[in-house]
Amino acid sequence: MRTIKDEWITVSDGVRICADVYLPEGDGPFPALYAVAPYQKDLLHLPAVSMFRFIETGPLDYWTGHGYAVVVGDQRGTGRSEGQFELFGPAEQRDFYDTIEWIASRPWSTGKVSMIGESAYSVNQWLAAAQRPPHLTCALIYSGFTDLYHDAVYHGGVYSMGFLNFWSTDHLRASATIGGGTPPRPGGVTADLIGMTLDRPVFDDWWEQRAVKVEDIDVPVLNIAWWYSVGLHLRGQLDGYERLRDPDKRLVVLAGTDSHESYYRPDFLDAHIRPWYDHWLKGVDNGVMDGPAVRIQVANSGRRPREESEWPPRRAVPITLYLDPEPAHAVPSLNDGSLATTPPTGPAGTATVYDYPNPEWTVGTTVITDGIPQPTRGVLTFTTAPLEHDTEVTGKITLVLYAESDQTDTDFHVKLSEQKAVPKLKQTLMRRIAKNVPPPSATVTRGWLKASHRTHPPQPIEPGTVVRYEIEVWPTSYLFPKGSRIRLEIAGGDSAVADGLFHHYYGHKAGRDLIHHDADHPSHLVLPVIRQPADSDNGASTVATTSSSPRPSVRHLTGTPGRAARPAAIGIGLLANLVYVLVLTGVAGYGLKAPAAFGRPAQTVQIGVVIAASVVPALLGWGLLELLERFAPRRATLIWSTLATLLLVGGLPYNGAGVTATDQFLLALMHLVVGAAVIPAFVITSLRRS
Repeated sequence: MRTIKDEWITVSDGVRICADVYLPEGDGPFPALYAVAPYQKDLLHLPAVSMFRFIETGPLDYWTGHGYAVVVGDQRGTGRSEGQFELFGPAEQRDFYDTIEWIASRPWSTGKVSMIGESAYSVNQWLAAAQRPPHLTCALIYSGFTDLYHDAVYHGGVYSMGFLNFWSTDHLRASATIGGGTPPRPGGVTADLIGMTLDRPVFDDWWEQRAVKVEDIDVPVLNIAWWYSVGLHLRGQLDGYERLRDPDKRLVVLAGTDSHESYYRPDFLDAHIRPWYDHWLKGVDNGVMDGPAVRIQVANSGRRPREESEWPPRRAVPITLYLDPEPAHAVPSLNDGSLATTPPTGPAGTATVYDYPNPEWTVGTTVITDGIPQPTRGVLTFTTAPLEHDTEVTGKITLVLYAESDQTDTDFHVKLSEQKAVPKLKQTLMRRIAKNVPPPSATVTRGWLKASHRTHPPQPIEPGTVVRYEIEVWPTSYLFPKGSRIRLEIAGGDSAVADGLFHHYYGHKAGRDLIHHDADHPSHLVLPVIRQPADSDNGASTVATTSSSPRPSVRHLTGTPGRAARPAAIGIGLLANLVYVLVLTGVAGYGLKAPAAFGRPAQTVQIGVVIAASVVPALLGWGLLELLERFAPRRATLIWSTLATLLLVGGLPYNGAGVTATDQFLLALMHLVVGAAVIPAFVITSLRRS
C-alpha cells in the first residue's frame, strides 16, 4: 500500500480540506472509496477497539489489497482542514461534493467513487449522496442516521444528553486537545456543539438543513443497520430506506452488538460489504442484486438473516395489548400492571398514578438497593403472562397512551423488554436468597415523547385533561421465546445505569401524571407479530400472512393452560409418592430396620425416612425433570427414565458375601429415595401439561 499524506483540496468557497490517499500496489487506475468524518485522520494509527470508538473507517489495507484507492479526509473545521465545523451544516455537505469530484479527476482514479466508514462517516455518506455529485456511483450506509434532530439529539423532543455530551467531548473537542491530537487551531474543534443544540430545542430550518434529503438520492444504496442501535442510527436508516426512490436499493438489518468489530473483520467484509462495491465500481457480476431487496436477522433467535420482500413486512399482523391495572406478579415496580389481550371494561377514571420525582430514585430513575440496581422499582410496568408460544415482533411499534398531568408539559419514556423465563426452582431460590436481584430481562427497543411535542409546533397541555398520545417506539425484529414475558415500562425519565449513553435530560419536572386504561380510554400497545412455523403444527391460532387477516387468539399470545391445576398436581404427586413409600416399606417387607450402629430405635428411623422420602426427593426430582424439559425437551423423558432405572436397579437391596446390615440399609434407602423422586415428578409434570 502506498500512502500520500496531506493532500490539500480547495473547495468551492476557497476553504482547503486536508486528506490522505492510500493506493494499491500497481499502476492503476483504481475505483476509489472516500471516508470523511470530524475524527482526525491522523489518529488512524490507533487500534479499532471500543476505547477508540471513533476509529471507524474499516481496515484500509483490506481495501487497497482488493484493488481500491482509499481517501480519508478531515471534515471542515476538524483535524487539519480549514474552516469552521458546523455540525453537518450546508458548507460541509458541499465539501463532500467537491471532494468526490476531485477524487474522480485524479490520474490514479477510474472516475468511479463510493464512500466507506460507519456512524458519522455514514451520516456524511447520506448527505453527500443527496448532493448528487456526478461521479458518486453508489453508496453503502453502515449505521448512519438521516435526521440529526429526531434520530440523535431530541428523541420525541426529549434531549439526549448522555450521547451528545460524550460524543462532542470524547470524539471531538477533548480528542483534538488534551487527547493528544494535533489541532491546527487553538482549542481544536472550536464550535460550541452543546450550545448549538440547546439553543434549538424545536425542529426548525437549522435542523432541516442537516436532515438528509433522501428523495434527492439517485444512486444505488445498500443500507446495513443493526437492531441494537436504538437511540442513534436505527430509526433513520429504516426510514431512509423507505424513502429512497432508486429501485436499486437494498436493506440488511443484523442482530447482535458487534457492529464495530464486524466492520473490521475480513470475513464480514467479504460477505456483506465488498460484493456491493465490486458490483457497482468494478462491474463484477456477483449476484448482489439478485433476490428480494430486504434481509433481516431476528434478534434473540440465533437464526441467520432471512429474506423479506419489503420493509416493514406487510405480512406482520398487528396485535393489540391493553394496559391493565391487574397485578401481573412479574417484577417489582410502582404498579406491576398487566398487558391484556382484551379491551378494558372499567368505568372512566380508572387510572394508574405516577408521581415524580420518586424519592427512591438513585441514579436517574434507577433505584439502587444494597448496591444492586433496580431499574423497574421506580417506574411503571405492564407485563404479559408467560407466552405460550415463541412470538416474533417485527416492524413498527406504537404505544397509544391516554394520560393526564397536573403540569403543562411532561415526558414519556417507553421501554419494551423481554422478561426472561426463569425455571421455578431458580425463581424460588432467587426470592429466598437474592431478594434484591431483579428478574433477568433484556431491553428490546425504546421510544420517547415530550407531551408538548405531540404537535408541531409544540403546544402545552391543559392540566387535568386526558390527552391521547401516539408514541413512536423504534422498530425492531425480536423473538420472545415461549415462557418469557413482554414487558412495557413507562417513566418520566431514564438512567445512565439502565440506559447507558442514551440517557436523557430530566429537567425540573415535579408533578403527577395519570395513565388511563378504562373503556373510554383504552391505552394500548400495538405490536407487529410474524407467524411462526410451529404455530400451525401445535394447533394454536396462527398469524395470517396479510394485514387484513384475523388476529391471533388470546391463547396464542399469552394463554397459560394448566396453570390453575399446578397446586393440585403437586398435591396428587406427593400423595402418590407417600403411597409408594408406605407400600415399599410395609407390604414389600423391606422393613428398613436401622442397624444398631445408628444409635436410634429402628421405628424412629423408619418414620423419619418415610417422611423425608415423601417430600424432599419428590421436589428435587420434579426440579430435575423441569430442567431436563427446559434444556432438552425432546429427550427429557428418555434421559430421566434411563437414569431412574439405573439408580433403582443399583439401589435394590441384596444379600451377598461381605454385605453388612448398614450396607443393606443404605442401599434400600437409596432405592426408596430415587423412587420417591421419580413417581411424583412424572405425575406433577403430566398434570401440568394437561
